[in-house]
Amino acid sequence: MPQRIVVNDVYVLRERLRLSQAELARKAGVCRQTYFLIEAGKQDPTPPTFFRLVKALRTTPERLQRGAVAL
Repeated sequence: MPQRIVVNDVYVLRERLRLSQAELARKAGVCRQTYFLIEAGKQDPTPPTFFRLVKALRTTPERLQRGAVAL
């Protein structure tokens, strides 16, 4: 079952790490197009992709799912 994430938080965390979409996709082990769709809110990540994004974004699953990232 795909994981629901707070799309804005993915963007904010990526920007804080000063990574491009392509750089984060590479760190998470997903193709750039897949990452773009996730960040745009057009696709939910699969559980393995979700956890790779959590690791690449240096956050926790809970923070990414409930929208706990402060702007």
